[in-house]
This record gives sequence, structure tokens and C-alpha cells, in this order.
Amino acid sequence: MPKVNIDNKFIVETEGKRTLLEELEEQNLDVNYSCRSGFCGVCKATVVNGSVVKTENTMCNLAENEILTCCSRAEGDVELTFKNKVDIFQSAYALNI
Repeated sequence: MPKVNIDNKFIVETEGKRTLLEELEEQNLDVNYSCRSGFCGVCKATVVNGSVVKTENTMCNLAENEILTCCSRAEGDVELTFKNKVDIFQSAYALNI
């Protein structure tokens, strides 16, 4: 299973079948997002190492090595960094309250 290393802080094992955003949410990691369809760019990350597959075209201008986690999945082990801090999601929804 592919492993996703986030900012050298979190390592998540994924199935590589869902988008990176979905995989990270499954692990209760709080990643900023808005549209989930490649328009807004809020879930943007930089691929430091490894490779990802785009699952759909995006409308955002991306620099080299930048991806939208809502439109990408891990092809193998990958290291990502986010401009916005990623942390453990602590909402009532994540805690099943």
C-alpha cells in the first residue's frame, strides 16, 4: 500500500484507489478544501518526492510539482507538503459525537 508522508509529521498508508484528500480525511487529518472538484485550489499541495496520478483535470494554475489533493491519488509512496498547516481533525464529526 502506498504511504503518504505529510510535512514529515504524519505518515498515512493508503489504498491508492481514492483521492489523496479522501484518504487523508479517512485518517482524520484536517486538510483545507472547498469545492472537491479542482476549481478552487484550496487543497493544493506540493509533491516533494514520489509520484501521483491526476484523477481529473483541474481549473487551477499549478506550479511544477503542485497538485490538488481532491483530484490526485498516490501512485506509490509520496511525500507532500502543504502551505496551510495539516493537523488532526478534532471536530464533533470526526469524533463521532
